[in-house]
Amino acid sequence: MDTRMNLIILVVCVVTTILSLGLFAWVRGSNSLGFAQTMVFTLAAVVSLLYVFSFRDFVQNRWLLGGVAVGFTMQLFAVYHPWGNLAFGTVPLPLAAWVVIFSASAVIIGMIEVMKKIRL
Repeated sequence: MDTRMNLIILVVCVVTTILSLGLFAWVRGSNSLGFAQTMVFTLAAVVSLLYVFSFRDFVQNRWLLGGVAVGFTMQLFAVYHPWGNLAFGTVPLPLAAWVVIFSASAVIIGMIEVMKKIRL
């Protein structure tokens, strides 16, 4: 990896951490601890599953698409299935929570794309 890629990774980690902590504080203010933890857990999973597309040519890579599909399926299991709830301490999320999660993920993906265009 080169210095530019290391910088992108560092910024992604810092922004993801700030968004995660902010999301936790915001959600925890009016919801249960389990709900806030599930939101942050799901944000981490979704960001990880989506930002790979910023670095790889996903159209040509069926294994990548399959891996992301399996990852999303596992996340849905962890959030919605009673066994997943028990194993991971999660609670089911309403649709509005997913909108927040995908919006925060879009901020991170957008930031990655902007950083890729800027020559540092």
